[in-house]
This record gives sequence, structure tokens and C-alpha cells, in this order.
Amino acid sequence: MPAKEKLINELCFKQIIEASCNEKGIVVNDSNGIIIICNRIAQKFFNIKGRVVGRNLKTILQDSWPCFYDILNGVIPKLKTKVRVRGNILLADITPITAGDKITGMVNVFQDFSESEAMAKDLTTYKQTSRELNAIMESAYDGIFITDGEANVLRVNSSWEKIIGVSAGEVIGRNMKELFKEGHVSESVTLLVLKKKEPMTISARTKGRKEILFSGNPVFDENGNVDMVITNVRDMTDLNRLNRQVKQSKRLVSEYIMKLEEMRLQQKETGKVVAESKAMKDIINLSIRIAKVDVSVLLQGKTGVGKGLIAEFIHQNSPRNKGMFMKIDCAAIPEQLLESELFGYEKGAFTGARETGKKGLFELAEGGSLFLDEIDSLPFNLQGKLLGALHDLKITRIGGDRPRKIDTRLIAASGRDLSQMVADKLFREDLFYRLNVVPINIPSLRERRDDILPLIYFYLEKFNSKYKKDLHFNRSAIDHLIEYRWDGNVRELENLVERLVVTAQQEEIEFDDLPSNIRNFHFDASDFSDFSMLGVFSFKEAREKFEQYLIDSAVKKYGNARKAARVLRVNPSTITRKIRKGKDQVNKGMQPKSTT
Repeated sequence: MPAKEKLINELCFKQIIEASCNEKGIVVNDSNGIIIICNRIAQKFFNIKGRVVGRNLKTILQDSWPCFYDILNGVIPKLKTKVRVRGNILLADITPITAGDKITGMVNVFQDFSESEAMAKDLTTYKQTSRELNAIMESAYDGIFITDGEANVLRVNSSWEKIIGVSAGEVIGRNMKELFKEGHVSESVTLLVLKKKEPMTISARTKGRKEILFSGNPVFDENGNVDMVITNVRDMTDLNRLNRQVKQSKRLVSEYIMKLEEMRLQQKETGKVVAESKAMKDIINLSIRIAKVDVSVLLQGKTGVGKGLIAEFIHQNSPRNKGMFMKIDCAAIPEQLLESELFGYEKGAFTGARETGKKGLFELAEGGSLFLDEIDSLPFNLQGKLLGALHDLKITRIGGDRPRKIDTRLIAASGRDLSQMVADKLFREDLFYRLNVVPINIPSLRERRDDILPLIYFYLEKFNSKYKKDLHFNRSAIDHLIEYRWDGNVRELENLVERLVVTAQQEEIEFDDLPSNIRNFHFDASDFSDFSMLGVFSFKEAREKFEQYLIDSAVKKYGNARKAARVLRVNPSTITRKIRKGKDQVNKGMQPKSTT
């Protein structure tokens, strides 16, 4: 090649290296280490002001030369090798130049290590920021939708996909105008924000007819143009449900607080007796009046209505409240032991008797009150001895002959009709009249339904305190408890509330937590026969229930809806419709008129 042409090519090669390797130093040397080409960046890195070409690279690199010398001796190329050259730390890519099998030189590319390190740190920071942004977006409960200033979709999170019902792949890279035309939403807050250049919130519907709240916010660049639009998306279905739950919870809490306050005020007057119904209020007023005078009282009512509580209430409101309140269940003690329990016995009265003798309940209750529950179970021979004690105010212990004066008030209770037992010669007539000076008949719980709700709250507070819990009933559970018959009366209700408090797995006791006999309870029109249900249901509800009772009875008797319709003189479709409605009401539970 002519010398002139060789010179031109060499100059062109040098210019290409200078122009294409911005911020990188390029050094080419021959097999002896003599520098053939060195660009200005490399010369800057080497801190050499004079001519570099023609010098031996070894004299410049000094301690770092062995890395380069290895390449000339056939070692594989080295990339990103850290070297120190005249006070600068550089990264070097060392690549051999070969001609056939012979190494004729090297191409060395140098880069400022501090600059590279800064770039690596920037890259690490970028990656970390990107991870944090992704984590924030994916953990958000609301949907997030981001577009650029031209309404092109940049990214969405998984909550947005779930709420809108469209995958990210279907929208990213597309323009919001296209998506709006396709009907994904009824109105686009992104387009409105781009138009008005200010934050906006709208309500719109999706293809799936969901009502969604969209809040769009513009992000401006340094020139005041909208660079991005970030939209927050929330499903109003969930929000409305939460609002309803909050309102219901506030209402229930308000009801509980009001009812508990009422019961606290009531307890100051009535102790353990909950009296909301007129019947129980009348009994409380009568009990307070008769408590002031020493007169025998006979409490009558079905098992579990609270006869023991009324007896204790009378004692607590009497002048005898400083004395003992003794109680004995006549039906629970064998006949041969009952006499000794009531009247006591003397020393040696019978085999096994205490050497010191024993006082009976009449003596133990001296100055107080003695409550004889289930007095209808008292043996006939003891009825006479009891009558004598009441008449003479004296008792004689078993095995003794000395009468002892007593100062004890007697309160008796029976779950049976004593007047009928007198007629049947099962109870002494004279004792009946002696006991029945002031009779108090306590109605069953189903006859005083206004007491059901206060009793539920009373026992709920009692057992919450006992078992260190904070439970409450929801509306559906309360409605079913109010409608239930309560054949076991107050005792059944108390036991049920305790059971529910003990077994509840969450703070709210729901309809499904109730026992099956209450969940499956079916109202019977005969429940109106004793007028106990009056005031519990409205006229419309009572009429619907009676209609249902007639239809159920007719279908049961005649076998099918068509025959029942003929007997009741209505269209068969009416029967079918009302049967279906009745089943729905049984499943949902008709809500009786509130007793609060």
C-alpha cells in the first residue's frame, strides 16, 4: 500500500476512534507494548501532556502492567479489570489483536471507575425504587390506573383488574379514547383531567354494571403540561356495604347502651328482676307493697318463670332483709329427710343423728324469710305440721317435746294449680287458704314478650362479664329469639344466652349460631289463642301468618295445593304463591314488631 494512502487510513481510523468512544479511553499497542494509537480520553486518564504514541505502555501502567502482559502471552481477554494508573482508578477491557495464531498487539478500553460506580449505584437505586413502587401499587386496596399526557395507558395494578374485570394486557399501551369507545366505562375521568388540567372525581359504571368511584389527578412537567394522569378506582359496592354495616353497628350500639342504661336504672329498684312488660311491672309493684307486712305469699307459675327471684325480691324489700333468706326445694329432698330439714331434730332422735342435734330451716331463717319452692310436693303428713307452725308460730324438733318460738316469714311457690289439688284431695284445704293470703301468679315468658329483649340484654351483659367477653347479637338473631315460644321460660332463655356466649367464635352472635329448634321454629296460629301474641305482630303480619296457617293445614289435610284451593275457594296459583312466600319467610325469619 502506498505510504500516502496508509497515512490517510491511519488518520481516518484515529478520527473514528475519537468520535465514537465518548468518555472512554482507547489505547492500541503492538506485541512489544509500544503504543500505536491513543485517544484524548486515554491521555487524560494517564495524566500525560506530551506525546503518548510511541511510548511503551509498560512505563505508563507500571504496577498494573502484568495484567496486560498476560494477554500478550496468550491469556484470554479480560473485561472490567480494575487498574490504578497515575492516581486514577480505571476499569479496563483488554482484548488481544491476532494475525493467524500470532498475537500482534492489544486493544485496551479504559473507563473512569468512579463514573461506572455511580452508574451502578444509580441502577441499583432505580431497581429498588421500582420494586417499592410495584409493592405499593400491588398492596393498594383501590385500583390504580396510570396514563401518559396523551392518555396512553402506562400501567395498572391487580386491584384495578379485579374491580374493572379487564386484564392489564388488554389495556397497557392502548389509548383511553379507544377503551372509552369500547364501553369499558360509561365515562372517563382520565380524559376529563387531560381536558381541564385539574383533579376530578366522578362516578361511572363498568361493562359489568358496577358503580365505580374514579378520582383522577394530573402530574405536570416543568413546563406546566400534563405529563401523567394517576387515577384511583374504588368499587362503590364495597363502600356502600361498609357504610351500611357501620350505620347498623352504630344503631345497635346505641340500642344496647340505651337498653343497658334502662336496665341499670331498673336494677336499682328491682335487683335481679327484669320487668318491662305491664304484667311484670304490676307484679313488682304488688311485691313491694306486700313486702312491708308479714303476710304469707303464694307464688304460682310454670317452671322457669322466676318464682325464686320474686321470692328473694320480696325478702330484700322487706324489713327482714337483714336476716337470712333460706330456700328449699320440696320436690328435690326425700320425704324422710324433708321434715328434719324444715324442723330440725334433737340429740339421738334417730340413728345417725348428730350428738348436738340440728337446727331446721325455720330456726336458721329466724328474723328472715323461708322460701318453700314446689310446695305441692310436700307430703300430706308434713302439710299438717307446717300448718301448725304457721298458726302457732312455733315448731317442735324431731325427737323433742319442747315447742320453740319462731319469727320467720314463709313464702311458698308452686308450679301446679293448688286449688285443683285441693279439689282432688292431694293438698290440705286449710293449709292452702293459710298460704294463699296474697296469691301472685307469674305469667310465662310467652305471655309477657316485652320482657324477652331486656332479658336477653341482661343475661348477655351478665355472661359477658362472667366469661370476660364482649359479644353482641345481630338483628336477625334478636328477631328470632323474640318470636320463639320459650316453653322453658326465663330459665331456658338464660341457659341459651350463656351457651351462646360460651360457644361463640366471633364477636357477633348471628342467626346461624342459634340452636336448630329456634332457627327452625315455625309460628302456629294457635299461638294467638291465649292472646299472648297480641302486640308482638302488626295486623298485616298477623293476617299473613294466619293465612299461611290455613293454607298449610289445608294442603296437609287434602294432599295438594289444587284440592286445598278448592276447599278454601281460591285460585290454585294463589295457594302456590303463598306457599312459596311462606317458605321464604321461614328461611329469612319474619321480623316481629320491635319491643324496644
